[in-house]
Amino acid sequence: MGRRPKLGQHFLRDRAVLARIAKAAVESGDTALEIGPGQGALTKHLVRRANRVIALEVDPALAAALRRAYGATPNLRIVRGDVLQADLAGLVAPVRRSGAVLVGNLPYYITSPILRAAFAAGDAFRRATFLMQREVAERAVACGGKRFGLLSCLCQLHSEPRLLFRVPSRAFSPPPAVESALVRFELRSGCPPTGLLAFLRACLASPRKTLRNNLAGRYPAGLVAMHASAGKRAQQIGLDGLVRMWESLERAERSGAPAVGACRQ
Repeated sequence: MGRRPKLGQHFLRDRAVLARIAKAAVESGDTALEIGPGQGALTKHLVRRANRVIALEVDPALAAALRRAYGATPNLRIVRGDVLQADLAGLVAPVRRSGAVLVGNLPYYITSPILRAAFAAGDAFRRATFLMQREVAERAVACGGKRFGLLSCLCQLHSEPRLLFRVPSRAFSPPPAVESALVRFELRSGCPPTGLLAFLRACLASPRKTLRNNLAGRYPAGLVAMHASAGKRAQQIGLDGLVRMWESLERAERSGAPAVGACRQ
């Protein structure tokens, strides 16, 4: 295994961008859980807008510096902890779902695990607003085409994602090699149906293959072949089409009847 990257990240310095993020992420009555506040550049803007801010920082030196700099801020609580191990819902437990939001400038190398943690806590938060690598942001919101994949499905099953704006590398110190983008996720409560994620993984296992080929062996012989979308690739029909296909195939398998072309695109 390669060595895990050193804790820390590219710190966002552009005050105009920081203000735009805070405005997009929180409203006056919100409790905002900030993931990875770093040196507190975004935190300063969040405490001006939110009712309360909980800043979750994994780096002990940065957490200590935040306490020294902002410990007296009445609506700020600084918590030392790892977002991938912390009880995110528990940190905002006194607040109803409608009043709790997530926000953060995500380290590139753990963006996907943080997204999964946010989705797992979706019953506790109504929204998550994250700055992330532009390519990952475009995958999160992709409805089809070459960017569409399992990450797109996960994000769109658990939320309504929207790419708000791009952030150039020069806004950071040190500047990263790629652009970033801000994505707002309006989180859904509850979990996707049992079996759907496994179906989607199978559909996207080999993006160049048709659904007929990717699903071979998963359903009785001929069942997929009779479906209207069997000859297409997953990225051609998008998440809605894949969900309808799964529902149709599951019904057909349970009933022993052919999968009719209700999912025709």
